[in-house]
Amino acid sequence: MIIEDVANKLADMPGQSLPIYPMQFPSDVINCIAIFPAGGGVGGNIGSKPTQMTSSAGGIDYMDYPGVQVQVRYTDPFNAFRVCEDIRQWLDENLPTGYLRCDTNRSLPDDLTNSQDLVMIGGPCYRFSVDFSLIKIRT
Repeated sequence: MIIEDVANKLADMPGQSLPIYPMQFPSDVINCIAIFPAGGGVGGNIGSKPTQMTSSAGGIDYMDYPGVQVQVRYTDPFNAFRVCEDIRQWLDENLPTGYLRCDTNRSLPDDLTNSQDLVMIGGPCYRFSVDFSLIKIRT
């Protein structure tokens, strides 16, 4: 669900025209965005349990801490970084519906020019990513 929520929010981002691929990078498209699950739980730790809390109506709710990583692949490292930073700012300010907070971390770039998956395309290729740790309450 979080992958679709983030993909839908990125599709609404002003000026965003790159194709978005949930859970994969295609081997025949370089300039694109992919979204992957990344951890979850308290502090982004994989395997952490949701926090149980009592709602004001007396029911039991749970606070989840899903994580997601957005990766931008591009032929130009400066454009890859710019798009990734635009995404970071957009999601920080425009959370997907139902999410309460977003923390972000940037990663170092990868030079994918010689990646076996992309050799047939040729030319340079770079990847930047940003990790999002979100908070969502569920009943």
